[in-house]
Amino acid sequence: MQGFKKNSAVFLFIAIAVVPVLCGFIYSLLYSVGLAGLLGKGFTLEHWEKLLASSDGLMSIGYTFYLTITTIALSMIMAFAYAWYHFRQPSERSVSKLYLPLLFPPLVAGMAWYFVLSPSGLLSRWSYALGFIQRVEDFPRWVNDDFSFGIILTQFFLVFPIFTLLFLNISKKENLRELYRTALHLGGDKRYFFKNIFLPILWSKGKWVVVLYAIFLMGTYEVTLILGQTNPRTITVFIMEKLSKYNLNDIPQAHAMSVLYSTMMLLFMMILFRLKNWRIA
Repeated sequence: MQGFKKNSAVFLFIAIAVVPVLCGFIYSLLYSVGLAGLLGKGFTLEHWEKLLASSDGLMSIGYTFYLTITTIALSMIMAFAYAWYHFRQPSERSVSKLYLPLLFPPLVAGMAWYFVLSPSGLLSRWSYALGFIQRVEDFPRWVNDDFSFGIILTQFFLVFPIFTLLFLNISKKENLRELYRTALHLGGDKRYFFKNIFLPILWSKGKWVVVLYAIFLMGTYEVTLILGQTNPRTITVFIMEKLSKYNLNDIPQAHAMSVLYSTMMLLFMMILFRLKNWRIA
């Protein structure tokens, strides 16, 4: 009976989660090589050649990686620092505040930070009222800017609390505070404990959550659409623009980009599964 329930659960998961994604991947692959869709007239690599030859598509991939790596790295560093601070000086009141950003969906968070950071937003108006700037145009551009400051800040606002709560929960579950007291009682050093015990344990237990959120950030759409530039743009914005515009010849490139992105993520996960002992310290 137990085996039947397990097999049923696996079958249900495959039917709900795997089959639709696989069907979509196959359809996009066929569309990108001219074997499906409105423009399908037989096998061709023309659409792939256009995608790989254009700097627009390649810049979208690089730009997406830049945003993801920067956000994940910044969130991890701050989450480790906060977790270490709270580990030594526990405060449930400060932890409870971390749940507030979790109430914001990405679209709402993007709009909220736009109204704060834009040239006509709250910070600009306060700066003008306090005499820090003479004109609204003097306020630095923090949305739709070259360095994507607004996107990174918004994504950090959404991801940092999750990583922090994850690391705090791991430290509590692994009973690291008792281990820390024992280490200090035996003459251990705080820096040594952080580098060789605290940090490696948190990373080993939480690294797959970090990886999944990195993949999630690469596929985000709302925040990058609201706060990003027209060019370069992220992979998701690139795909949606190619799909939604009136030029039907761009649709196969959107499907080709979808296949390329999915393949990259699959290879990335396969490499990580083979590197079982990848570490942060």
